[in-house]
Amino acid sequence: MSRILDKISARINEAISPSDWFKNKARLAIYYAQKGDAIDAAKEISQIRNALQSENSACGVIYANLVEATICFQRGSNYEAIEKSRRAYALSNALADKGLISLSAAWLAHFCFNAGQYENAISFASECLADTSACENIAFARSCLVIANLYHFFDDFQSAKEWYDAARIAAVDEGDEVMIGVILYNIATYRLNNTRMSELTEGVFDADTFRLNLEAASSFNFDSGVQSTSLPLLLPLLNAQVQTLNGRFSEAAELFEKWLYRDMSADMKRLYPALRADYAWCLANLGRKNEALHEISIVNAGLSVCDAPDDRAMALYRIAMAYSLFGSMNFAIDYLNRMRIALSDHRLIQIDFLKKLNLRFGQKPKKFS
Repeated sequence: MSRILDKISARINEAISPSDWFKNKARLAIYYAQKGDAIDAAKEISQIRNALQSENSACGVIYANLVEATICFQRGSNYEAIEKSRRAYALSNALADKGLISLSAAWLAHFCFNAGQYENAISFASECLADTSACENIAFARSCLVIANLYHFFDDFQSAKEWYDAARIAAVDEGDEVMIGVILYNIATYRLNNTRMSELTEGVFDADTFRLNLEAASSFNFDSGVQSTSLPLLLPLLNAQVQTLNGRFSEAAELFEKWLYRDMSADMKRLYPALRADYAWCLANLGRKNEALHEISIVNAGLSVCDAPDDRAMALYRIAMAYSLFGSMNFAIDYLNRMRIALSDHRLIQIDFLKKLNLRFGQKPKKFS
């Protein structure tokens, strides 16, 4: 049994009030959900809902909504997760319970960030950290990770690092190995994103790919070591993208083929244009021109609804490179011009959000200083 399971089980057994019991049962359910253990998570939320039938507890309702929000998120229903956590947040505010407001705000920051609602993510993370004395480790770590992700996504790793460290210290203090695994995965993911973005204008340097490979390996090894199944789809796709950058096109194509044709959630499908463009680039380099052109046609259909300019820029760049490899230079030039427009849009958003982040989070977290 992991250290955090020992701690939570002891807290459940020692609960001195219904609200204490609901709180720790919810913590256990969330742990299972994040670890990818859907059966145990479902068992815990069932026990919480059954208890609510005989115990009229507003706190219990809040915790139940947060558990169900996490379960929804883990199965790919991010917008449903936001709705359930908003209910928890509204009821927490009605009770004027600072701890519950902080916890609900932390989860809302997390879900909003993953839905691309960056303004809301900043607002909720800021609210969570406004009073760290009322902020439990799980809420503190989650909000710090959201802020780190935002800084890293917008290509300011130096600022992100301090927030990653704060999230990691809180997770270690809690004994939460699943949270540590998420931190490692996110660091690798946003390193990959920034390396791919730099490829569009500056090229990729050996030092960048070396660090990316180390961070990706750390994420893979840790996830395997703690026997987590929380990232069953995301880790192989991360590996596929890393191998694409490494020029290992056959290995990358095999990973893409295994995962891209699965039945993904709507939230995952928003990643399709950039991922499928990477796959098309792999196919082009393997001499599988007709298959590559088929993938490009799928990417083109998806670009019309791709509202993330960074994903759009990366997809357009990959298509341009594929056409260049085929000798279709007019097509290649057209896609490069469209890529530059998307990249310019991303840079404007990047500048705007870095200003907002520095304004809100110039002061670093003090909880563990």
